[in-house]
Amino acid sequence: MIDRPLEEITETDVQALIHNDVLEGKRLEYKRKLPGTRGERKALVQETTSFSNTQGGDLIYGIEEESDSGIPDAFYALEISDADAEEGRLDNIIRNGVNPSIPEFEVRAVEVDNDEHVVIIRVQESFRSPHRVTLGGHDKFYGRSSNGKYPLDVDEIRREMLLSETNAEEIREFRADRLAKIRGGNTPVEITTSPSVALHLIPLQAYTAGRDSQRIGLFDESEVPGTLQRTPRPHQHRHNIDGMVKSCPANDDPYSYVQVYKNGIIESVNSNIFRDDDGVLKFSAYGFRDRLEYTLPDYTEYLQENGVPLPLFLFISVIEAEGVEVSMPNHMRHLSGELDREMVLLPEFTIQEYVEDYPNTIDNVMDNLWNAFGFSEEIDQ
Repeated sequence: MIDRPLEEITETDVQALIHNDVLEGKRLEYKRKLPGTRGERKALVQETTSFSNTQGGDLIYGIEEESDSGIPDAFYALEISDADAEEGRLDNIIRNGVNPSIPEFEVRAVEVDNDEHVVIIRVQESFRSPHRVTLGGHDKFYGRSSNGKYPLDVDEIRREMLLSETNAEEIREFRADRLAKIRGGNTPVEITTSPSVALHLIPLQAYTAGRDSQRIGLFDESEVPGTLQRTPRPHQHRHNIDGMVKSCPANDDPYSYVQVYKNGIIESVNSNIFRDDDGVLKFSAYGFRDRLEYTLPDYTEYLQENGVPLPLFLFISVIEAEGVEVSMPNHMRHLSGELDREMVLLPEFTIQEYVEDYPNTIDNVMDNLWNAFGFSEEIDQ
């Protein structure tokens, strides 16, 4: 797998695979030409499901290999007159040939010369595995090893199904348990004011049975990211049995904290996003977006630097907030919206790639928050 976000990959990165004799393996597969025949289309979905059922990877079309060694030898540059149309064609083959559908994959044509390309299909490890190839009446499951794809046997299929169901259940149970404890004041730092917003960022590997869970271990306190704040302020920090906790401000009356667990889970709670407006408690949605744009990249960068693998699951919850109104921009003062329940649980959001910012994820979070206040989507400030 090329160690670079897909949208940033250039001809130089692909040339490096050939120059460095990077062999196919568990997370990398080369194909000489794009799939055209029925058999080639079937091979496409076999390869993509094998990646999604294992640890993810890159399928690259347009690279030739030496027949005896498997070493990438040269480009077999693909002539593509309409890159967008070809990306859409491959996307449709994958979507229509797999059950259940693969949650996260991307197709990108990388230009290497005028109208000549290589095509990279990046598949992330799935939290809904195993995925079955159904194209053309096919009915098999595939995994991957260092030797490439292989059909899963009955025991492996059963194990993958059990892992998928168990992982999802344990992640949601962790969130529910932590929210109950936050409401009950059983937190690493006592937050005396309410309501509050809780953010949970949970790596799948923290609940992947049968694999060694990543443990970040003891922390350098200077590296642990701060709380859900836009403007950095003095923090109080200390180690605890779970990992490392920071609170803000650094005095006896904190209104926010971040707990980083040794398995990579991050919990951040903040009650300073709510304001009393002439006796009416209001939630600053724009302030929250600003803080999320500031802190989410910090949290993910910290996990990436500590070797925590993707995917990550992001949960946002609003606690003890029934009747709280949302602050409206001046040009929309004639409208109002309030929460109709004490606990607002936004749906889970999946982070499948480490990037510098997360505009689509944050847009989805904010649309759902505005839905909770009675609006169809986020209202522009």
